[in-house]
Amino acid sequence: MSSVEPSPVLLVIGSNRDEEYIEWLGNQWSFIFQKIIGMQRWFQYRQQLNLIAPLSYYMVTTLSGLQTLGEEYTSLIQIDGSNKIGFRVPSKLRRVIMIGINCIYPLITGTIIPKLMRNSEEWEKDSVLFMMEKLQHINLILFYIFGSFYQFSKRISNIKYATHTQLTEDYRRFYRLLGILSTLEFGLSMMITYRIKKYEKEKVNQQNLQSIEGSPNGVRCSLCWSTRKETTSTPCGHLFCWTCICQWIEIKKFCPICRTQIDSGSKLVYLHNY
Repeated sequence: MSSVEPSPVLLVIGSNRDEEYIEWLGNQWSFIFQKIIGMQRWFQYRQQLNLIAPLSYYMVTTLSGLQTLGEEYTSLIQIDGSNKIGFRVPSKLRRVIMIGINCIYPLITGTIIPKLMRNSEEWEKDSVLFMMEKLQHINLILFYIFGSFYQFSKRISNIKYATHTQLTEDYRRFYRLLGILSTLEFGLSMMITYRIKKYEKEKVNQQNLQSIEGSPNGVRCSLCWSTRKETTSTPCGHLFCWTCICQWIEIKKFCPICRTQIDSGSKLVYLHNY
């Protein structure tokens, strides 16, 4: 019997089966680590230790050239998606890339990005994590429409499936309809999220502005937007930090606010005790 492209429903069932086994394996690893290093240290490093379950599962199966338990259950065979003539087993490099993305992706979103962006605004951090999450959503939409690459890691590594099992009922139309609905939902969620993030950004800027205006003397420099230091007046009467306005007129010979001509720094008036 010749191999055929599997129905999307087989890919979903196989993947869910693998997730169940990985979850069970993760519980066993957690129990072992809690006994060895204690509950407190396990809780501290749980995100890193949780990678061991999927990593060990795929190293024993996929990296060794064997089917996973989910693939065996649904009679799925991994093939190289770049090979257009016949079927070819994916190279070890492709399998390593697939395993790496599949295992490290949760660590990137859960640990690495928050650490790299720890000094960023909260809305900026949320936006990056939101986009990382939406990559998975986009991959799912493409799977619903085209029927391949249920997992984001397999799309990147270009690993597809073949099978000898043919379902009596064709589910492709149903999944395409699901893909269209998911696309509409994705577009709406992006629009709503954009408006929310824009509002949050404006709110943060407004709060920062209010905190500046509420600072001592209730004054701020229009160039650096901080409380004025060594207040200096231009000939037209506008006030700035001494350093800010001096750096400004070295490049542009006019007032930043009203654009009155300022020929030299000698016309600036340093206001003592202001």
